[in-house]
Amino acid sequence: MEKYNMAFVQPTSETVYPNTEAHNELKAMMNRGERIILSFGIDRFGYEVVYPQSKTTEWFGYQLNPQNFQWLMGYLKEGKTEDFSLDPMQLEKSDYSDANTFKTEMLKMFVENKLGNIQFTPQLRDRSGKLSAVASFRHGIISFRVERTEELCEYLLDKGLIR
Repeated sequence: MEKYNMAFVQPTSETVYPNTEAHNELKAMMNRGERIILSFGIDRFGYEVVYPQSKTTEWFGYQLNPQNFQWLMGYLKEGKTEDFSLDPMQLEKSDYSDANTFKTEMLKMFVENKLGNIQFTPQLRDRSGKLSAVASFRHGIISFRVERTEELCEYLLDKGLIR
């Protein structure tokens, strides 16, 4: 195999997601006073993300950390846009192995903490095997779409949120 020289081939470097640019776009949406729609997920890099969109901006990924999550919630609940001392590049990979588990845990967190006015789509209108919910806030909504499991349904039945 000596006829092939690999000395000129550089090792691949990890791609860095432009989260600072995503942060700036999200802040611009907030500064325009837009009603923002968010949904949760895990991106291809293994980070927890929200996918914001509005009437003027198509969805994009924004990687989460605890501080920027609080910033997002401050906007949704009270319209606060100040992001002083936030570093959108200070991130850790998710502990969740799949997006559905993360989304389900976020839904449960919203239910437990009574965040937003949560409304569930009736099962007869939802797609087979899915459970859809929306948490409404003054300046936007969070959309949840998770796998319908027996455990989740029992949890929501116990809370009186679904029938």
